[in-house]
Amino acid sequence: MSKSKKEFERIAFVASDVPEAVKARNALAERYGDIAPSQADAIVALGGDGFMLQTLHRFINDKIPIYGMNRGSVGFLMNDYREAGLIERLAAANVTRIHPLTMVATDITGKAHKSLAINEVSLFRQRHQAVEQKYIEEVGAMNIMFIIDNKLVTPSLAAGSILPGITRRSCIEIAKDMGLEVEERKISIDEVIEAGKSGRMQE
Repeated sequence: MSKSKKEFERIAFVASDVPEAVKARNALAERYGDIAPSQADAIVALGGDGFMLQTLHRFINDKIPIYGMNRGSVGFLMNDYREAGLIERLAAANVTRIHPLTMVATDITGKAHKSLAINEVSLFRQRHQAVEQKYIEEVGAMNIMFIIDNKLVTPSLAAGSILPGITRRSCIEIAKDMGLEVEERKISIDEVIEAGKSGRMQE
């Protein structure tokens, strides 16, 4: 980064809810102090790639540099975690400016919904037989699953419009093996939007 080390002395730390990330956040905040993100020179995100994308989405309009350190299971977008020398690492880091696409979707009532595509853009497919047209079933030609409140939530097969494929079944079995609670039920578009805005949606 082109800023001097002195300009990165005010650091805000945000973390996912996994124990490793919470522990790292507490240790870093004790060592470097912790202030509100709106007053920070830099925001340090502690977690995995999913949390990094959430952090980018949350603070993208604040124009504050975000530096990720891996405290999750996957960390392709993250730097290695190291407690010492953080201010120097921030000063030496390379800046990557992102320019996400803007998605505008119009629902059946004519209302436009606008969102930045930090990770991807998805269109929720609904059955043509559906009267209410408010429940998610699939994305394009594939199954869809969410992590909401630390539970894997996926549309139920009960309606008969989703094929009981092996990929879907394998994902559910793997999730259960990892200790995730799985819910197969109706998922409304409103629920997904609310969970994303409130931070209840992890993936």
